[in-house]
Amino acid sequence: MSMRSAALALLLALFAILPTAAEAAVAKIPAGAKIAVMPIGAYGDAAVYDAGRAASEYVMAVLRKESRYTLYDCDPEIVADRLDELGLSLAGLTENDAAMETAKLFDADYVVRGNILSLGNSHSSSGFLLVAQEQHTITAHISLRIVDVRTGAIVMASKGEGDSTATATNLDLQSASAIASYTSGGGHSVSLIFDDVAWGGHNVSTENLDRALRAAAVDAVRKLLTNIDGKQRDK
Repeated sequence: MSMRSAALALLLALFAILPTAAEAAVAKIPAGAKIAVMPIGAYGDAAVYDAGRAASEYVMAVLRKESRYTLYDCDPEIVADRLDELGLSLAGLTENDAAMETAKLFDADYVVRGNILSLGNSHSSSGFLLVAQEQHTITAHISLRIVDVRTGAIVMASKGEGDSTATATNLDLQSASAIASYTSGGGHSVSLIFDDVAWGGHNVSTENLDRALRAAAVDAVRKLLTNIDGKQRDK
């Protein structure tokens, strides 16, 4: 065997035994590690409805179901109670420092933080006679990162995407009343989809928003866990 061939064989052997990024991450985050989960941030258009709270609940639910870690829910009320018990305060701290100090309240090794990167609404409408239809497709993007509390270093990060489409059917009762030749006492519109929220000049179903946020949260958490342990998860 030539010197060149021997060197190539040795190089290939070294690559074969080197740990992958996922394996290295597994060594840093062993099963049973204590992880504090901070609320998901929601700013700008993403602050519609109660998107941050909804995303936080979905992220926590998926982590509980699919991870092997000891998790602490850092809901603001839970944290406030904990601070009162210990006679402490986070006043005056930056958002990042507050997250680290919050994790320490639970003696956590790591902290999960995240944001709703975007929450968009694609709208289209159509109608026939007295019936009008509006279709809304909500698209959500959520970012997550897991940070080492001791060093402040980001161990792993991920981005998730989810969407949901809903169609609302509305009947114009004012026109229907005129055609039927009776007085309705004013114009009314009846929607067959309930629990709407005004957003971007349109009424959007909160259920539709929830579905998009849930899908994005599931996608982001599963990608984060896969990046950590290298195991693919069902979509």
